Amino acid sequence: MLLMSMVVVEMVMVLLIVVIVVVVVVMVVMMVLVMVMMMIMMVMDVMVVVMMMLMVFVMTVMVEVIVMEVVMLMVKVIAVVMVVIVMLVVIVMGVMMGKMVVMMMVWVMVMGVVMIVMVKVIVDVIMMLMVVMLVKGAMVVIMEVVSGHSCGDGGNAGVGGGACNGGGDLDAGGGMVMVVMVEAVCHVVGDC
Repeated sequence: MLLMSMVVVEMVMVLLIVVIVVVVVVMVVMMVLVMVMMMIMMVMDVMVVVMMMLMVFVMTVMVEVIVMEVVMLMVKVIAVVMVVIVMLVVIVMGVMMGKMVVMMMVWVMVMGVVMIVMVKVIVDVIMMLMVVMLVKGAMVVIMEVVSGHSCGDGGNAGVGGGACNGGGDLDAGGGMVMVVMVEAVCHVVGDC
C-alpha cells in the first residue's frame, strides 16, 4: 500500500512538472511572437499588425486551453483509476484482515483524492494566472500601438525621432516601436 501511495505521489509530481513545462514553453513562444510582430511593425501598417497580434493571441489562448483541458482529463482519469484500485484493495484486504486495515486503506484513498484535488486547483490557478498575464500584455501592446498611432499635437514620439511622418504611418526609425515594446514589457512584468 505504501508502494501504491508512492506511485500516486510520483504521478502527481510528473504531471505537475509537465504542466509547468507547458506553461513556460507557451509563454516563451508568445513573447517571441510579440517580438516578431514588433519587428514587422517597422515595415507594415499598424492596423495589419494589430490584427495579426490579435490572431496570434487568440490562437495562443486556444492552444493553452486545449492543453489544460487535456491535462485536466489526465488528472481525472488518474483519479478514477486510483480510486477504483484503492477500493478493490480495500475490499480484498477488508475480507482478509479485518477493520483496522480497512480504515487504513480508506485513509490512504482519501489522501490520494485530496492530493489529486490539490493538483487540479494548482493547475486551475496556473491557467488563470497565465491567461490574465497574456490578456494584460496583449491589451497593453494593442492599446499602446493604437493610441500611439494618432499623432495629434506633438504625438507620442519615441526615442530616436518622431513616431509618425506626414502620412500618419510609422517612421522607419522605429522610435514608436521601441516605446511600445518597453512599455508592454513594463506592464506585463508589473514593475512600472
